[in-house]
This record gives sequence, C-alpha cells and structure tokens, in this order.
Amino acid sequence: MTHPRVAPRLVLAELGSEWTDGPSGELVALARALRDAGAEVVHGGAMASVEAVAGIVEQEDPAALVLGLGAGQEMEATPDQVAEVAELVATLPGLPVYGLGELARSAGLPALPADLTRALAALRR
Repeated sequence: MTHPRVAPRLVLAELGSEWTDGPSGELVALARALRDAGAEVVHGGAMASVEAVAGIVEQEDPAALVLGLGAGQEMEATPDQVAEVAELVATLPGLPVYGLGELARSAGLPALPADLTRALAALRR
C-alpha cells in the first residue's frame, strides 16, 4: 500500500521584531514560495522571546523553523541576537532552523536552500 506524501509543515517567525505595518515583505514572499512548493506554512508572526518561538514550535510540530530577526536596517547580528539564536537552537534539538535574511544568517543560521522543491523533499516525514 502506498501512502500519500505528507506536505512538510514549516513555522515562519520573526524573533524580537515588532511590526508596525504588518509582517516583513520578505517573510510574506517566502511563505508564498514555500506554499507554492508544496509546504504547509504556519506563520508564527512576530515573537518577543525565545520562549514564544519555542512554544509555537512545540504546538505545531514542524519539520523545520525559518527564523527572521526583525526588519531593521542592521546587516550584522548583535551579540544579544547571536545569544538568542544559540539559545533557541539549543531549545529545539534535532529541528532544522534556517535564517531568513542576512541578519539571521549573520547570527549563525543557515539559509533555506534556494531550490525549495529539493529542500522540501528533504524535510518530508
């Protein structure tokens, strides 16, 4: 018996950001691209703390987390942001955590692979 493939569930969130005009355009564009590539996308939105992000991850049980660090103009993560990312990754052992944008990648998170179809196939359970 062949089982249908389950679309991988991904949580997208921004840590430490406060939206004044809605979510970042980059986050919305990525969510659409991931959906078009066959993923189930859970938009966590802006999260004020590591605990908040860990909570939504626990609740949603995703195959991966895509994390942004706010929509600021900074191109390099601060030591506090690097520490928050390290704490979050340690809180979520075994879960792939990808960085959204240059700021998140400068905090040590890998970028989501450009070939979304291949990336999603690797995340299928």
